[in-house]
Amino acid sequence: MNNPYISSTVVNYLKYLAQGPTTHARRIYAFNVNGFKFRTEIREQDLKTQNCGVFLTSSTSCVESGVDQNTRQADLAYYGKLEDIIELNYYGHFKFTLFKCKWADTTRDWR
Repeated sequence: MNNPYISSTVVNYLKYLAQGPTTHARRIYAFNVNGFKFRTEIREQDLKTQNCGVFLTSSTSCVESGVDQNTRQADLAYYGKLEDIIELNYYGHFKFTLFKCKWADTTRDWR
């Protein structure tokens, strides 16, 4: 990025990303976004209401069974609990929030 010929053609946010985040990440226990409130399991330990559950639908390549090895696209549901929230700061230009989740195993037949 120190090359002036390349530097003038690269968008500013890519320059900030290339530098990487600051060395100090921030751990937070509750996070509000788009009208949703997320709390970690630790934050909810003694609360009457619980809001650490997470749900995600992902389009994933998978095989139908052990016999049929043909792959197909499927929308799979993932359920879990929020363990940790980490905020990365890119020198005040923008921030990224990472969620660490403990996912439930929904692939096993429990019968």
